[in-house]
Amino acid sequence: MTLALPEIQPMRLSPSALRQRLLSAAVARPDAVEIVPLAGDASTRRYFRLLLSCETGAAADPASLVAMELEVPQPDAPMEWLEIHRYLSGIDLPVPNVFDYLAGEGVLILEDLGDATLEERLKQAGADEAQAWYEKAVDLLAHLQARATAPEPTAFSRRFDVEKLMWEFDFMLEHYAAGLLGRSLSPSLAQTLREEMTALCRELEALPAVLCHRDYHSRNLMVRGGDLVMIDFQDARLGPPQYDLVSLLRDAYNPLDEIFVQEMKARFLSARQTMTGDALSPMEFDRGFDRMTVQRCLKAVGTFAFQKTVKGNDRYLPGIAPSLFNVSNALKRHADLGPLRNALEEALPPLRQAGGAP
Repeated sequence: MTLALPEIQPMRLSPSALRQRLLSAAVARPDAVEIVPLAGDASTRRYFRLLLSCETGAAADPASLVAMELEVPQPDAPMEWLEIHRYLSGIDLPVPNVFDYLAGEGVLILEDLGDATLEERLKQAGADEAQAWYEKAVDLLAHLQARATAPEPTAFSRRFDVEKLMWEFDFMLEHYAAGLLGRSLSPSLAQTLREEMTALCRELEALPAVLCHRDYHSRNLMVRGGDLVMIDFQDARLGPPQYDLVSLLRDAYNPLDEIFVQEMKARFLSARQTMTGDALSPMEFDRGFDRMTVQRCLKAVGTFAFQKTVKGNDRYLPGIAPSLFNVSNALKRHADLGPLRNALEEALPPLRQAGGAP
Protein backbone atom coordinates (compact mmCIF):
# COMPACT_ATOMS: atom_id res chain seq x y z
CA MET A 1 0.00 0.00 0.00
CA THR A 2 3.00 2.27 0.53
CA LEU A 3 6.54 2.58 -0.71
CA ALA A 4 9.17 0.05 0.33
CA LEU A 5 11.67 1.05 3.02
CA PRO A 6 15.05 -0.51 3.83
CA GLU A 7 16.25 -1.48 7.29
CA ILE A 8 13.10 -2.37 9.14
CA GLN A 9 12.63 -5.09 11.74
CA PRO A 10 11.63 -8.38 10.10
CA MET A 11 8.10 -9.68 10.28
CA ARG A 12 7.28 -12.06 13.14
CA LEU A 13 6.20 -14.80 10.73
CA SER A 14 8.74 -16.42 8.42
CA PRO A 15 8.16 -16.80 4.66
CA SER A 16 7.66 -20.55 5.08
CA ALA A 17 5.12 -20.07 7.88
CA LEU A 18 3.22 -17.55 5.77
CA ARG A 19 3.25 -19.92 2.81
CA GLN A 20 1.77 -22.71 4.91
CA ARG A 21 -0.92 -20.39 6.25
CA LEU A 22 -1.88 -19.18 2.78
CA LEU A 23 -2.15 -22.79 1.65
CA SER A 24 -4.18 -23.98 4.64
CA ALA A 25 -6.54 -21.00 4.47
CA ALA A 26 -6.96 -21.48 0.70
CA VAL A 27 -5.92 -17.88 0.08
CA ALA A 28 -3.31 -18.81 -2.52
CA ARG A 29 -1.03 -21.68 -3.50
CA PRO A 30 2.41 -20.12 -3.76
CA ASP A 31 5.61 -22.06 -4.24
CA ALA A 32 7.44 -19.38 -2.27
CA VAL A 33 6.75 -16.13 -0.42
CA GLU A 34 9.06 -13.12 -0.34
CA ILE A 35 8.46 -10.53 2.40
CA VAL A 36 9.14 -6.88 1.52
CA PRO A 37 8.82 -4.23 4.28
CA LEU A 38 6.61 -1.26 3.49
CA ALA A 39 6.53 2.25 4.88
CA GLY A 40 3.76 2.54 7.44
CA ASP A 41 1.91 5.49 8.89
CA ALA A 42 2.18 7.30 12.22
CA SER A 43 0.69 4.31 14.06
CA THR A 44 2.37 1.29 15.64
CA ARG A 45 1.13 -1.07 12.92
CA ARG A 46 3.63 -2.41 10.40
CA TYR A 47 3.06 -3.40 6.80
CA PHE A 48 4.73 -5.95 4.55
CA ARG A 49 4.18 -6.86 0.93
CA LEU A 50 4.05 -10.60 0.29
CA LEU A 51 5.34 -11.43 -3.18
CA LEU A 52 3.98 -14.81 -4.23
CA SER A 53 5.70 -17.17 -6.64
CA CYS A 54 2.83 -19.28 -7.98
CA GLU A 55 4.27 -21.38 -10.79
CA THR A 56 2.10 -24.33 -9.81
CA GLY A 57 -0.78 -22.28 -8.37
CA ALA A 58 -4.03 -21.29 -9.96
CA ALA A 59 -4.09 -18.53 -12.55
CA ALA A 60 -6.44 -16.58 -10.31
CA ASP A 61 -3.98 -16.53 -7.40
CA PRO A 62 -2.83 -12.98 -6.55
CA ALA A 63 0.73 -12.01 -7.41
CA SER A 64 1.05 -10.23 -4.09
CA LEU A 65 -0.73 -9.56 -0.80
CA VAL A 66 -0.18 -7.18 2.10
CA ALA A 67 0.32 -8.26 5.71
CA MET A 68 -0.64 -5.80 8.44
CA GLU A 69 1.11 -6.67 11.70
CA LEU A 70 -0.13 -5.33 15.03
CA GLU A 71 2.45 -4.16 17.55
CA VAL A 72 1.14 -6.69 20.09
CA PRO A 73 -1.11 -9.66 19.17
CA GLN A 74 -4.48 -9.65 20.94
CA PRO A 75 -5.85 -13.14 20.34
CA ASP A 76 -8.52 -12.90 23.04
CA ALA A 77 -9.81 -9.40 22.23
CA PRO A 78 -11.96 -8.16 19.34
CA MET A 79 -9.88 -6.50 16.63
CA GLU A 80 -11.28 -3.02 16.09
CA TRP A 81 -9.86 -2.67 12.57
CA LEU A 82 -11.56 -5.89 11.50
CA GLU A 83 -14.87 -5.06 13.18
CA ILE A 84 -15.07 -1.67 11.49
CA HIS A 85 -13.93 -3.19 8.19
CA ARG A 86 -16.82 -5.65 8.30
CA TYR A 87 -19.25 -2.82 9.00
CA LEU A 88 -17.99 -0.61 6.16
CA SER A 89 -17.84 -3.53 3.75
CA GLY A 90 -21.37 -4.51 4.75
CA ILE A 91 -22.74 -1.12 3.71
CA ASP A 92 -20.93 -1.33 0.38
CA LEU A 93 -18.15 1.15 1.04
CA PRO A 94 -14.75 0.56 -0.61
CA VAL A 95 -12.22 -1.00 1.77
CA PRO A 96 -9.42 -3.53 1.12
CA ASN A 97 -10.44 -7.16 0.82
CA VAL A 98 -9.46 -9.26 3.85
CA PHE A 99 -8.25 -12.80 3.17
CA ASP A 100 -7.19 -14.04 6.59
CA TYR A 101 -6.62 -13.03 10.21
CA LEU A 102 -3.98 -14.78 12.28
CA ALA A 103 -5.14 -13.69 15.73
CA GLY A 104 -2.34 -15.40 17.64
CA GLU A 105 0.30 -13.61 15.61
CA GLY A 106 -1.59 -10.34 15.25
CA VAL A 107 -1.41 -10.43 11.45
CA LEU A 108 -4.04 -9.57 8.85
CA ILE A 109 -3.65 -10.71 5.25
CA LEU A 110 -5.09 -8.06 2.94
CA GLU A 111 -5.57 -7.24 -0.69
CA ASP A 112 -2.54 -5.47 -2.13
CA LEU A 113 -3.79 -2.09 -3.32
CA GLY A 114 -0.39 -1.10 -4.68
CA ASP A 115 1.48 2.10 -3.89
CA ALA A 116 -0.86 4.66 -5.48
CA THR A 117 -2.27 6.83 -2.71
CA LEU A 118 -4.42 9.79 -3.60
CA GLU A 119 -1.51 11.95 -2.46
CA GLU A 120 0.81 10.35 -5.02
CA ARG A 121 -1.78 10.50 -7.79
CA LEU A 122 -2.39 14.21 -7.15
CA LYS A 123 1.32 14.96 -7.52
CA GLN A 124 1.14 13.69 -11.10
CA ALA A 125 -2.26 15.14 -11.98
CA GLY A 126 -3.17 18.26 -13.90
CA ALA A 127 -5.84 20.63 -12.61
CA ASP A 128 -8.78 18.83 -14.24
CA GLU A 129 -7.68 15.38 -13.09
CA ALA A 130 -7.01 16.63 -9.56
CA GLN A 131 -10.49 18.13 -9.40
CA ALA A 132 -11.99 14.84 -10.58
CA TRP A 133 -10.18 12.94 -7.82
CA TYR A 134 -11.33 15.37 -5.16
CA GLU A 135 -14.88 15.10 -6.43
CA LYS A 136 -14.63 11.33 -6.02
CA ALA A 137 -13.30 11.74 -2.48
CA VAL A 138 -16.04 14.22 -1.53
CA ASP A 139 -18.76 12.01 -3.00
CA LEU A 140 -17.37 8.96 -1.18
CA LEU A 141 -17.50 10.88 2.08
CA ALA A 142 -21.13 11.81 1.43
CA HIS A 143 -21.85 8.10 0.82
CA LEU A 144 -20.17 7.24 4.14
CA GLN A 145 -22.39 9.65 6.07
CA ALA A 146 -25.51 8.55 4.19
CA ARG A 147 -25.00 4.80 4.64
CA ALA A 148 -23.38 4.53 8.07
CA THR A 149 -26.55 4.98 10.10
CA ALA A 150 -27.12 1.58 11.74
CA PRO A 151 -25.02 1.46 14.93
CA GLU A 152 -21.73 -0.44 14.86
CA PRO A 153 -20.62 -1.55 18.35
CA THR A 154 -17.05 -0.25 18.21
CA ALA A 155 -17.22 3.04 16.33
CA PHE A 156 -20.64 4.11 17.57
CA SER A 157 -19.61 3.65 21.21
CA ARG A 158 -17.10 6.50 21.07
CA ARG A 159 -17.32 10.06 19.85
CA PHE A 160 -15.57 13.38 19.56
CA ASP A 161 -16.88 14.84 22.79
CA VAL A 162 -15.31 17.70 24.73
CA GLU A 163 -13.12 15.31 26.70
CA LYS A 164 -11.64 13.70 23.58
CA LEU A 165 -11.21 16.97 21.69
CA MET A 166 -9.50 18.61 24.66
CA TRP A 167 -7.27 15.58 25.19
CA GLU A 168 -6.00 16.10 21.64
CA PHE A 169 -5.45 19.80 22.35
CA ASP A 170 -3.47 18.99 25.50
CA PHE A 171 -1.46 16.46 23.49
CA MET A 172 -0.51 19.28 21.11
CA LEU A 173 0.55 21.54 23.98
CA GLU A 174 2.69 18.76 25.45
CA HIS A 175 4.46 17.67 22.29
CA TYR A 176 4.49 20.83 20.16
CA ALA A 177 4.43 23.81 22.54
CA ALA A 178 6.55 22.20 25.26
CA GLY A 179 8.27 19.37 23.40
CA LEU A 180 9.23 20.92 20.06
CA LEU A 181 9.15 24.67 20.82
CA GLY A 182 10.36 24.41 24.41
CA ARG A 183 7.60 26.73 25.60
CA SER A 184 6.56 26.95 29.25
CA LEU A 185 3.15 28.60 29.56
CA SER A 186 2.26 30.87 32.47
CA PRO A 187 -0.66 29.69 34.63
CA SER A 188 -2.83 32.58 33.41
CA LEU A 189 -2.14 31.85 29.73
CA ALA A 190 -2.73 28.13 30.24
CA GLN A 191 -6.06 28.88 31.93
CA THR A 192 -7.16 31.24 29.15
CA LEU A 193 -6.23 28.69 26.51
CA ARG A 194 -8.22 25.96 28.21
CA GLU A 195 -11.27 28.15 28.73
CA GLU A 196 -11.37 29.40 25.13
CA MET A 197 -10.58 26.02 23.59
CA THR A 198 -13.12 24.25 25.79
CA ALA A 199 -15.79 26.68 24.59
CA LEU A 200 -14.91 25.87 20.98
CA CYS A 201 -14.99 22.13 21.69
CA ARG A 202 -18.42 22.45 23.32
CA GLU A 203 -19.69 23.95 20.07
CA LEU A 204 -18.24 21.04 18.12
CA GLU A 205 -19.73 18.48 20.49
CA ALA A 206 -23.17 20.07 20.01
CA LEU A 207 -23.11 19.59 16.23
CA PRO A 208 -25.03 16.64 14.69
CA ALA A 209 -23.14 13.36 15.06
CA VAL A 210 -22.25 11.14 12.10
CA LEU A 211 -19.77 8.32 11.64
CA CYS A 212 -16.32 9.80 11.02
CA HIS A 213 -13.44 7.92 9.42
CA ARG A 214 -11.18 10.17 11.56
CA ASP A 215 -8.17 10.25 9.19
CA TYR A 216 -9.83 10.88 5.85
CA HIS A 217 -6.98 12.46 3.88
CA SER A 218 -4.90 11.88 0.78
CA ARG A 219 -2.52 9.35 2.38
CA ASN A 220 -5.40 7.18 3.56
CA LEU A 221 -7.23 6.99 0.25
CA MET A 222 -5.79 4.45 -2.17
CA VAL A 223 -6.38 4.47 -5.91
CA ARG A 224 -7.76 1.19 -7.27
CA GLY A 225 -8.47 1.52 -10.96
CA GLY A 226 -10.53 4.66 -11.31
CA ASP A 227 -11.90 4.56 -7.77
CA LEU A 228 -10.79 5.31 -4.22
CA VAL A 229 -10.47 2.82 -1.36
CA MET A 230 -10.42 3.82 2.31
CA ILE A 231 -7.70 2.55 4.63
CA ASP A 232 -6.63 3.34 8.23
CA PHE A 233 -10.20 3.55 9.51
CA GLN A 234 -9.73 1.69 12.80
CA ASP A 235 -10.24 4.85 14.89
CA ALA A 236 -13.65 5.65 13.40
CA ARG A 237 -16.06 7.31 15.82
CA LEU A 238 -19.04 9.65 15.96
CA GLY A 239 -18.37 13.32 15.33
CA PRO A 240 -19.46 16.41 13.40
CA PRO A 241 -20.32 16.15 9.67
CA GLN A 242 -17.46 18.59 9.03
CA TYR A 243 -14.75 16.45 10.62
CA ASP A 244 -13.71 14.24 7.71
CA LEU A 245 -14.19 17.02 5.18
CA VAL A 246 -11.75 19.16 7.17
CA SER A 247 -9.28 16.25 7.14
CA LEU A 248 -9.57 16.07 3.35
CA LEU A 249 -9.68 19.75 2.40
CA ARG A 250 -7.30 21.04 5.09
CA ASP A 251 -4.83 18.25 4.39
CA ALA A 252 -1.30 19.20 5.48
CA TYR A 253 0.10 16.94 2.77
CA ASN A 254 -1.71 18.71 -0.06
CA PRO A 255 -2.72 22.35 0.62
CA LEU A 256 -5.58 23.61 -1.55
CA ASP A 257 -6.66 26.95 -2.98
CA GLU A 258 -9.45 28.51 -0.90
CA ILE A 259 -11.79 28.92 -3.87
CA PHE A 260 -11.43 25.22 -4.61
CA VAL A 261 -12.12 24.37 -0.95
CA GLN A 262 -15.36 26.34 -1.13
CA GLU A 263 -16.37 24.52 -4.32
CA MET A 264 -15.76 21.14 -2.71
CA LYS A 265 -17.71 22.12 0.41
CA ALA A 266 -20.66 23.11 -1.77
CA ARG A 267 -20.42 19.82 -3.66
CA PHE A 268 -20.37 17.86 -0.40
CA LEU A 269 -23.44 19.64 0.98
CA SER A 270 -25.34 19.05 -2.26
CA ALA A 271 -24.36 15.37 -2.51
CA ARG A 272 -25.11 14.77 1.15
CA GLN A 273 -28.55 16.36 0.89
CA THR A 274 -29.35 14.29 -2.20
CA MET A 275 -28.33 11.07 -0.45
CA THR A 276 -29.80 11.72 3.00
CA GLY A 277 -32.53 14.32 2.51
CA ASP A 278 -30.84 16.28 5.29
CA ALA A 279 -30.20 19.90 4.30
CA LEU A 280 -27.45 21.56 6.32
CA SER A 281 -27.30 25.36 6.42
CA PRO A 282 -24.23 26.45 4.40
CA MET A 283 -23.59 29.33 6.80
CA GLU A 284 -23.78 27.13 9.88
CA PHE A 285 -21.75 24.44 8.15
CA ASP A 286 -19.01 26.96 7.38
CA ARG A 287 -18.96 28.12 10.98
CA GLY A 288 -18.54 24.54 12.18
CA PHE A 289 -16.02 23.83 9.42
CA ASP A 290 -13.71 26.61 10.58
CA ARG A 291 -14.00 25.61 14.21
CA MET A 292 -13.30 22.02 13.27
CA THR A 293 -10.30 23.24 11.26
CA VAL A 294 -8.83 24.87 14.36
CA GLN A 295 -9.20 21.75 16.48
CA ARG A 296 -8.30 19.18 13.81
CA CYS A 297 -5.23 21.00 12.51
CA LEU A 298 -3.90 21.66 16.01
CA LYS A 299 -4.37 17.96 16.69
CA ALA A 300 -2.32 17.22 13.55
CA VAL A 301 0.44 19.56 14.74
CA GLY A 302 0.59 17.61 17.99
CA THR A 303 0.88 14.32 16.13
CA PHE A 304 3.64 15.64 13.86
CA ALA A 305 5.57 17.01 16.83
CA PHE A 306 5.15 13.75 18.78
CA GLN A 307 6.64 11.82 15.88
CA LYS A 308 9.74 14.02 16.07
CA THR A 309 10.20 14.50 19.82
CA VAL A 310 9.23 11.01 20.98
CA LYS A 311 9.74 8.76 17.95
CA GLY A 312 12.67 10.61 16.39
CA ASN A 313 10.81 10.68 13.07
CA ASP A 314 11.31 13.81 10.93
CA ARG A 315 8.93 12.66 8.20
CA TYR A 316 5.94 14.64 9.45
CA LEU A 317 7.60 17.96 10.35
CA PRO A 318 6.81 19.58 6.95
CA GLY A 319 3.11 19.22 7.81
CA ILE A 320 3.32 21.66 10.73
CA ALA A 321 3.54 24.90 8.72
CA PRO A 322 0.50 24.25 6.48
CA SER A 323 -1.48 23.08 9.51
CA LEU A 324 -0.73 26.31 11.38
CA PHE A 325 -1.62 28.25 8.23
CA ASN A 326 -5.05 26.62 8.25
CA VAL A 327 -5.53 27.34 11.96
CA SER A 328 -4.53 30.98 11.58
CA ASN A 329 -6.84 31.66 8.65
CA ALA A 330 -9.79 29.89 10.29
CA LEU A 331 -9.36 31.97 13.44
CA LYS A 332 -9.12 35.23 11.50
CA ARG A 333 -12.45 34.61 9.77
CA HIS A 334 -14.38 34.82 13.06
CA ALA A 335 -14.19 37.84 15.35
CA ASP A 336 -15.63 35.86 18.25
CA LEU A 337 -12.56 33.61 18.13
CA GLY A 338 -10.29 36.60 18.77
CA PRO A 339 -9.51 35.70 22.40
CA LEU A 340 -8.59 32.14 21.40
CA ARG A 341 -6.46 33.44 18.54
CA ASN A 342 -4.59 35.85 20.82
CA ALA A 343 -3.92 33.15 23.40
CA LEU A 344 -2.76 30.64 20.80
CA GLU A 345 -0.45 33.16 19.15
CA GLU A 346 1.12 33.91 22.53
CA ALA A 347 1.54 30.22 23.32
CA LEU A 348 2.69 29.22 19.82
CA PRO A 349 4.85 32.00 18.29
CA PRO A 350 5.02 30.32 14.83
CA LEU A 351 1.25 30.79 14.58
CA ARG A 352 1.74 34.58 14.39
CA GLN A 353 3.59 34.23 11.09
CA ALA A 354 1.36 31.47 9.74
CA GLY A 355 -1.24 33.57 7.92
CA GLY A 356 0.84 33.97 4.78
CA ALA A 357 1.66 31.23 2.31
CA PRO A 358 1.78 27.76 3.90
